[in-house]
Amino acid sequence: MNKTYRLLLPLLAIYMSGCPSEEVRPRHTRPFPTTAALLPMDNNSNNLLGPVLLRKLLEDLMAGSSIDVQDTKETDRILRKAGITDGGQLRSITPEKLGKLLGVEGLIYGELLDFSYTNIGVMSKRSVKARLFIVEPDTGDKLWDSTKQEVSSKTAFNADAIKENLAVGLGTKLIETAMQSPLRPETETVARDLLGDLARTKRNW
Repeated sequence: MNKTYRLLLPLLAIYMSGCPSEEVRPRHTRPFPTTAALLPMDNNSNNLLGPVLLRKLLEDLMAGSSIDVQDTKETDRILRKAGITDGGQLRSITPEKLGKLLGVEGLIYGELLDFSYTNIGVMSKRSVKARLFIVEPDTGDKLWDSTKQEVSSKTAFNADAIKENLAVGLGTKLIETAMQSPLRPETETVARDLLGDLARTKRNW
């Protein structure tokens, strides 16, 4: 070590001792909820089966995840006792009261924004769009919010293709309706995309 460095070291030590150390703070002061209730979906579409299907798919996909989701049958039983049978009625009760009723750390609200099928021969379109967000009951803070959409469409340019488009579309719709799973492929994609976004948020919390 040369003479210059030896002279500078004491000065550097004095300078560093006078600098306040920065406190390392977590990004969030409270942990992400580990227990949650998947509430009935608020339906903004014209289809009554859509919200039921999406909620069931979300519940199935969340099984075994790092968030312990209350059985939706138990959630619905408790809500019925409070006079709530529909997702649209959830606005009438505060998150704090809901959290106490359900005994969970997080409330998962959902909105089905679009659930539509159009087939006019020359063009067929299937669209599912949904929003999901989590609220902390004690504070009412929104911890996560995501909207996803899946659209599949097919265009026909000649008479034979138009007939095929109509026939295939009608057949698919009849089968899906009979099985009470309309627009299932698109709904599954939306559910997976929403939960993928949630998983990324939780990892970076």
